[in-house]
Amino acid sequence: MPFSNFYSKESSGKAVVSGFGSNQVNWIKNLDGSFREESESDGKLRSAEARLMSNSVCVKMYAKRRKRPSIASSHVCAQVMQRDARHPGGVCTGDSGSPLVVHDASDGPTVVGILNVSPPGCKENKYPSIYARVSAYGDFVRNAVRGRLTPDMRLSTRERRY
Repeated sequence: MPFSNFYSKESSGKAVVSGFGSNQVNWIKNLDGSFREESESDGKLRSAEARLMSNSVCVKMYAKRRKRPSIASSHVCAQVMQRDARHPGGVCTGDSGSPLVVHDASDGPTVVGILNVSPPGCKENKYPSIYARVSAYGDFVRNAVRGRLTPDMRLSTRERRY
């Protein structure tokens, strides 16, 4: 199974992201004055064109936020291109695990990222989304497909009890 190294630490270009996540987001004020996000989905698959960016640009965009996500070399950042400045959009709650796909003329469509973090309110007009860089996990995927267990593989899941 080939893994594209086309997108290294300094990424640029266009990609497509798709998912079944929320398409309606509301901010609800809590009794203590803080806010929480509530969202709903109509269950439709949606897609959008996104602009890839270097991790250094991504870090700078999040620099002014009090709560900043960790961005490592095993990540790739992309920001959905806005269709309507009055109603910014982006990936949202429920889209985690969605693919970030680049179409390369020689390789065809290639999944370069898997969605990890979407920005607050699902509005990518200010902050990009953060994806797991697929090429960083090539050995893991190759071993899993071949049935080779390694110490970094979880063999089972446990049910959480609250």
